[in-house]
Amino acid sequence: MNNHFGKGLMAGLKATHADSAVNVTKYCADYKRGFVLG
Repeated sequence: MNNHFGKGLMAGLKATHADSAVNVTKYCADYKRGFVLG
């Protein structure tokens, strides 16, 4: 099992700006939750 939440969290912390909703539809819910919190 992969840690999608952790990967999303780290990506969110490294992001310089928020991504559009169209670009994040390909990711699973755990990744998106982590990205938003990051």
